[in-house]
Amino acid sequence: MGLTAGVYVSIPAQYQTSAMMSLLASQQSIKGTSTVPGTSNPFMNFDSSLNDTADFLVRRLASTDAAQQLGDEGVSGYTAVLAASQGPFIELTANGSTPAAASAAISKLIAYTSQQLQQLQQQQGVPAQAMIESAVIVPGSPALAQTKKRTQDSLGAGAGGFALALLATFAVDALALRRRAGKRRAAPPSSSYEPPAPPAAGPTGEPAHVRRRSSRPGDRSTQITSELISPLSEVRD
Repeated sequence: MGLTAGVYVSIPAQYQTSAMMSLLASQQSIKGTSTVPGTSNPFMNFDSSLNDTADFLVRRLASTDAAQQLGDEGVSGYTAVLAASQGPFIELTANGSTPAAASAAISKLIAYTSQQLQQLQQQQGVPAQAMIESAVIVPGSPALAQTKKRTQDSLGAGAGGFALALLATFAVDALALRRRAGKRRAAPPSSSYEPPAPPAAGPTGEPAHVRRRSSRPGDRSTQITSELISPLSEVRD
């Protein structure tokens, strides 16, 4: 949790703003000719040629050269896409570290898009009266903080830290088990056999089993008989 909060605070905030541009028919098409009168209204002259030109312009903005040129002007993290499948509408987005920086970036991107449209036609030798023009339909919107990506990055860092902590725990446990197993293999085998203690000696210094043998009833009767016979033998003599 602390790691996630730390990563969230460390990631700089980003703000994004967007704008909408439209390509318009040339002045020559609006005025018309003596045989084909014009409408005098550029919004009434949308044809497929404008759609194709919008697609070419979006591809040009996505080129490496355009990214480098815009980067030199401090515009990074921008996008340019067709806003609709039908119609020459281009949606532009730009990012900035502050709302003011994002607003400045979208203004530079709008100006660069108009410049590239004109340069693209000049390279083909299109007369000025026949050039397709552009107009800003939706100016740069108020810059909004982009918290989604910041939150995703923070959660990703937190999940990665948690996974590393689990791996470290498993590694420490495995190492401890391996060390304990090694100590058991290195220890000498212990013997549980103990030699029996010698028998305790009696008052005469003889072992107890010898005394027990001499105190058996049979041995005692033999001794008494010998004592009775011995005086009789002396009288007879």
